[in-house]
Amino acid sequence: MTEELGRLAVLVPAYKPDELVIKLATELLTEGYREILVVDDGSGAAFAAIFTQLAQMGCRVLTHPVNGGKGRAIKTGLRDLLDRGLPVEGVVTADADGQHLVKDIGKVGRALLEQRDSIVLGMRVFSGQVPFKSRAGNAITRGVFNFVSGQRIHDTQTGLRGLPASAFADLVCLSGDRYEYEINVLLEASRLSLTLVEVGIETVYLDDNSRSHFNAFKDSWRIYRLLLLFGASSLLAFGVDFFLFWLISVLWPGVLWAAVVGARLVSSFVNFMVNRAVIFSKKGQRGRFHHHVIGYYALAVFILAANYGLIRLFSGLGLNLYLAKAITEVLLFFVSYSVQKRFVFR
Repeated sequence: MTEELGRLAVLVPAYKPDELVIKLATELLTEGYREILVVDDGSGAAFAAIFTQLAQMGCRVLTHPVNGGKGRAIKTGLRDLLDRGLPVEGVVTADADGQHLVKDIGKVGRALLEQRDSIVLGMRVFSGQVPFKSRAGNAITRGVFNFVSGQRIHDTQTGLRGLPASAFADLVCLSGDRYEYEINVLLEASRLSLTLVEVGIETVYLDDNSRSHFNAFKDSWRIYRLLLLFGASSLLAFGVDFFLFWLISVLWPGVLWAAVVGARLVSSFVNFMVNRAVIFSKKGQRGRFHHHVIGYYALAVFILAANYGLIRLFSGLGLNLYLAKAITEVLLFFVSYSVQKRFVFR
């Protein structure tokens, strides 16, 4: 190992691990890594012997009394590094199940030291006999992430990552305790002025990836819930708009413009407040209300114009008018989400 990798820590979240985590720690120590943190994420008494052995080997073992999730384990490790004030320049996170090779941990670490304003991702190549669970999960998550974030990442679910020390304080404050935390890190990278860099690593699967604790249904829900909440907020605004349009039309029949404008003003403000307070809520945004209002309504004007233009375009290409409307609404839904997250409420 080169001396430079001694400036990095290695963080291993572990939940009910087997002997492979000891093998990993042994190889890391042999390579000369001096700061190896292993977070016991509520594995229980049955696994105490493994963590005791890790501590005796020289690893720093941190323990959660109950299982809190991979995201919480990572934040526990980062917080420990901050609290102790260690002079490390970054940390490489690696899984405890043997999927990450020491040579690849070093590869990610070197890339991080060369690009310290970046988050380095160990990119797996999904080819050949890849377990369906991993191939499908990564493909779906990658597609949604790339569309929503505007960034093209090939492997959003990799657990092998290099995180710069300059970002530790921000990373421990991000929401998410389980696998969704790793997605949140990627989504927040641009706000933290960090670029996403991928380096190719060897893809290793053991027992058809059965050791992975990723739950496709439960953890996908956690990852995508912001999109679903955003859709619910839009539906709420639609309901308010429709109700007020009906009410004003009944109270003042014949004054169509008042019904349209009044209903849209109120419903859009409801949508703005829900998005700001619930969906894109961030610490320290209280003083940015006017900035958010201006950005939101500027986007609303753009969406209105784009809606009209796209419907004209699609219908001009021969699509049924209602199909053109449906396609336009779906496209602009994702555009609106992405712009609000990355620019309006950043």
